[in-house]
Amino acid sequence: MEANKNIPSRENVASMFDSIGKLYDLANRCISFGVDPWFRRALIKTVPSDRPIKLIDVATGTCDQLLSCLVHRPNITKATGIDVSKEMLKVGQKKVFKNGYGSIVDLKIQNAENTEFHEGSFDVATLSFGIRNFKDPQKGLNEIYRILNQGGSVHILEFSTPLLRPIRGLFLFYIRYVLPKIGALITSNLQAYNYLHQTIETFAQRDEFLKLLENASFVQVNYKSTFFGIVTIYTGIKQ
Repeated sequence: MEANKNIPSRENVASMFDSIGKLYDLANRCISFGVDPWFRRALIKTVPSDRPIKLIDVATGTCDQLLSCLVHRPNITKATGIDVSKEMLKVGQKKVFKNGYGSIVDLKIQNAENTEFHEGSFDVATLSFGIRNFKDPQKGLNEIYRILNQGGSVHILEFSTPLLRPIRGLFLFYIRYVLPKIGALITSNLQAYNYLHQTIETFAQRDEFLKLLENASFVQVNYKSTFFGIVTIYTGIKQ
């Protein structure tokens, strides 16, 4: 089964996510069969738990990853979430206050490739299912490196195509032909969910993505594919 070689445009990412923001969480649960929270918890296992940390969740969307981090890492003293989608952040803000974290969470509309934060503002950066949407992923990783403290760490969760042939075939069939229809049924936006599978198939994965982290000056870069290779977790340290 050949991979889709047409690289989708990232020009209208903000407006695309604005259009599905209110139904984004419901769509996620349905297209993932309810397992997407488990993906996010797998990432949290790589986040330090032995010291107080200031966290930034990049491309935070509706704040699922940020909130999961706060629940499972009580050593987080301050959390900031940034995203380009105003409507996604509106949904996220409601969830933050509903869960009682309003006093330690700050949400901002910002482009992750060019933030307004000072150098060394955060101890940990998380980024779940968002790096594929950057216009320039390398620039985004460079910026994350800049805003981390020395010794700070980046933790990235992203989709990947399974390496085992039978699972890979099933996965590609699902994301190409089934997932878009489910997403469109819920959100009435077929384009957004065609975009999803196109970015998964064309984006850098595993060793190729590690090179981007190394180019951003991160050290001790590593990856671990999990859930049959459907998702991969990438980590790196700012020396």
